[in-house]
Amino acid sequence: MNTIGIDVGCKELVVVMRVNGKSRKARSFDNTLLDINLFFKL
Repeated sequence: MNTIGIDVGCKELVVVMRVNGKSRKARSFDNTLLDINLFFKL
């Protein structure tokens, strides 16, 4: 099972994906239009 955890702050998003039971490295995205677009391309 694949899951995603998202921590939303006023300045950044922090995302951790869990694929096949293994966590991937956390990624941070600034709350800017550019970084939000990068987030959706995960």
